[in-house]
Amino acid sequence: MAIAQFTTQAVGFPTIRLRRLRMTEQFRKMVAETQLSVNDFIYPLFVCPGENVKREVKSMP
Repeated sequence: MAIAQFTTQAVGFPTIRLRRLRMTEQFRKMVAETQLSVNDFIYPLFVCPGENVKREVKSMP
C-alpha cells in the first residue's frame, strides 16, 4: 500500500490510525516516550549556614 492511500489531500495526516507499534505490550514498552521510576525522583536538600540548624520550609510540609 502506498502512503498516499492513508493521507488526506488537505493536511497530509493519516485518515486511518496505524496501530502496528501498539499491537503487543512489548511494542508499547519499546516505543514508550516516558517511563518514570523511583530512581527518577530527586530528594530535596536545603542547606543553611551554621551547624545542626534545622529550618522548616512552610511551602513543603
